[in-house]
Amino acid sequence: MNISINLFTKCPYTGNPKTRLSSFFTKSERTFISEYLLTSIINEVGKLSLHDISRNIHVYPDISKRFVNSLKNLNDFNLIRQRGRNLNMRMLNCIKEQAQQAGKVLLFGSDIPGLTSKIIEDGLRRLDSHDAVIGPATDGGYYLIGFKNFHEKYTHNINLQPENIRSSLNNNKLMFSELEQLSDIDCPNDLLVI
Repeated sequence: MNISINLFTKCPYTGNPKTRLSSFFTKSERTFISEYLLTSIINEVGKLSLHDISRNIHVYPDISKRFVNSLKNLNDFNLIRQRGRNLNMRMLNCIKEQAQQAGKVLLFGSDIPGLTSKIIEDGLRRLDSHDAVIGPATDGGYYLIGFKNFHEKYTHNINLQPENIRSSLNNNKLMFSELEQLSDIDCPNDLLVI
């Protein structure tokens, strides 16, 4: 079964990165943190030794030359601009488009320092026996979402908002599994896990 691995990130050089850290860090420090986290997860995805795998980095709001030139180890990755008016729509668009080419689709963010290639592989394994997989975050959201054989009808029926995801999957009769809980980087205290 073909596999699509999708890393969602904001371009560290466009706009104001990691705004929730702005009371504690300067813009250049937040850019550095964003680059560090992004490079770390790219390295983890690069460790995946699976066959029939597509590795994608979905960037918002744009893919600039500076973004591409700043990152190493991009040879095995496709760079794709995120499409949609909000994060929920951009994620659904990604999942729907990738599901047209792959039976298993995983999507995760770039600000989860504890996310390893082993956890990503565990998520893919769980999709052997489940319709969906969630990686819950300690703040009540999730850091990873994945689907097996995602059908286009789910695009309008599944709500990816963190507070609705589990009930939405249940309402669509999708059997799901949850990975271990991890922290993402939203506030200065979250940086203590790095």
